Amino acid sequence: MRNPRLWGTILIFLLIGFAIKLLLPADRIGPSVVAEPVFMIGSYAVSNSILVGWFVALLLMLAAFAVGRNPQLIPSGLQNLFEIAIETISNLVRQTTGGNEKLVRWFFPFVMTFLLYILVANLLGLVPGFGPIGVVHFENEREVPPAGVVALFDLPKAFDVPCEAHVPSKCGTETAPATETTEPHKAEFFPFFRAPTSDFNTPLAFAIISWVMTQAYGIRSLGVRTFLSKYIVLDKLRKGNIGFGILDLLVGVLEAISEVSKLISLSFRLFGNIFAGEVLLLVMFVLFPLLPLPFYFLELMVGAIQAFVFAVLTLVFMTQATTAPHTAEEHH
Repeated sequence: MRNPRLWGTILIFLLIGFAIKLLLPADRIGPSVVAEPVFMIGSYAVSNSILVGWFVALLLMLAAFAVGRNPQLIPSGLQNLFEIAIETISNLVRQTTGGNEKLVRWFFPFVMTFLLYILVANLLGLVPGFGPIGVVHFENEREVPPAGVVALFDLPKAFDVPCEAHVPSKCGTETAPATETTEPHKAEFFPFFRAPTSDFNTPLAFAIISWVMTQAYGIRSLGVRTFLSKYIVLDKLRKGNIGFGILDLLVGVLEAISEVSKLISLSFRLFGNIFAGEVLLLVMFVLFPLLPLPFYFLELMVGAIQAFVFAVLTLVFMTQATTAPHTAEEHH
């Protein structure tokens, strides 16, 4: 069964794979847990993940401006896509909160923002060329690129990132003088683009925002005393029931620990899945340029699922935080 678009897509990916493999050998490609700085703004080092993060925010703002500038009564194209997404997520928030419109107004902006930003960030990280295009940082004043790296043009001085801006710091790591058996120069290649969600700082920042706002909405909805009663249960102790009172206190401590552990759950789940996907695609690419194609489409699905999971978990945690605690006496 003939499908010109499918075969055309496979051919394009095949050509891209071979071109990348020729330009940048496998010994120069490697996943990095930490983000690499690519240029300086004053004394601030801009990493590749921050650069793409800014681009994601700009892309979403431009899309929102394009949709809201001239809305049509009968939507089509991008407006139709945005309206479907907004209606779907708003209905999901409404069902989860039991139709409480006040909670819908509170939760929807965060859930929708998390979903759109993380989705676009995850998918951008799969764009061909994110890994092989980058900056060569030289240790000395002027050197030639390392073997296997093609330098297209010289970048401005802003791209000369000082050694102390790297993580870990590159300061004090000068090598011995070059000999016949050592490399005659010291230079490193850093990708110019990187998915923000594959840098742990971004998932952790999202998790902190989600967690802090969850607690804030819980306190605002229930009040400080009722909110803290979920974790500090003193009802049975006040009634003289020491045994069950201590047990309730221990359960409250476990509840507090589980609440804090949501930070780990949200951040590591997102970071682990996206970073592991990058490593998987890299390993498959090194074996053969065409081999990553099935895994590539799998990662497209994983990126969308992880964005949805993060948004839905945030919604569930916020709903739980605004739900009043139930004591054992209320069930009798």
